[in-house]
Amino acid sequence: MLNIKPYFSLFIILILTASLTGCQPPRPPIEDQVREAYERFEVILNMGVTSILTLTLNDGEVQATITRPTDEQLEEFFMLFTENPLCQDASGNDEIITCLTEELKKNKCVRIATCKTCIYSCE
Repeated sequence: MLNIKPYFSLFIILILTASLTGCQPPRPPIEDQVREAYERFEVILNMGVTSILTLTLNDGEVQATITRPTDEQLEEFFMLFTENPLCQDASGNDEIITCLTEELKKNKCVRIATCKTCIYSCE
């Protein structure tokens, strides 16, 4: 007669090992994550709502935050934007998203406010 206990124990160990090693679905590419966040921001802009999109990159994961800025925050944004504007030559959405992705990879943080190409690097 076949003894199942050792095989059952091995099966349980394999399941536990697989769960501990992180059987998580792979993250989408950074550019896809940026595109999704930018498209949400664009919808809000098209509705006429003043907002700031902050993208941060941490271990290949893009964190996107859309906030409604105060007048002081907008003033600060535009002072920083004037000093170091990014993606000024980008015109279409694909070019903007590509530029955002490249800048995000370099700087780990970018912000956009009130227009599609009002972009600067944040810390």
